[in-house]
Amino acid sequence: MAIQEKISIIGGGNMAEALVRGFLRNQTIPPGQILISEPKKERGEFLSQEYHLSVTPDNKVAARFGEVIILAIKPQIMKEVLEEISSEVNPKQVIISIAAGISISFIASYLSNDYKIIRVMPNAPAQIGEGVIALCGGEKVTPSDLQLAQELFTAIGKTIVTPESYMMQLLV
Repeated sequence: MAIQEKISIIGGGNMAEALVRGFLRNQTIPPGQILISEPKKERGEFLSQEYHLSVTPDNKVAARFGEVIILAIKPQIMKEVLEEISSEVNPKQVIISIAAGISISFIASYLSNDYKIIRVMPNAPAQIGEGVIALCGGEKVTPSDLQLAQELFTAIGKTIVTPESYMMQLLV
């Protein structure tokens, strides 16, 4: 069954592309329900043409679009992106970060503790749909929010829910 929520992906790099490829291959989400924000024009054009979905260079537009926002960005630009989108997101949205080493509390410090924040750690084999993906949710995340995240990330591999304290151990 396809997911009904609209999905925004902020960042159009390799892992974002792997997600989109998995979503479309598994018919998890139709292309019309996905919006990617990608600042590099050539990369955005490639994603749009290759996967027949909408791409914008504007993170704020993407933040307003999705019921689920996937932060598929490098850890070193997380602060800048969170500051940029903080006025556009709301507590009804589910915010999912795949940035390595960025804690739920870090994201909440730029948004709010009232937000549904899920941290996801995919590994490299996820790029070919064979990943093992660890997920953990913040205090406002409901079981259905976590289930939705698992359904999304099953498109690129097997998922496991774990306490966030274990996520740091996974980096070692």
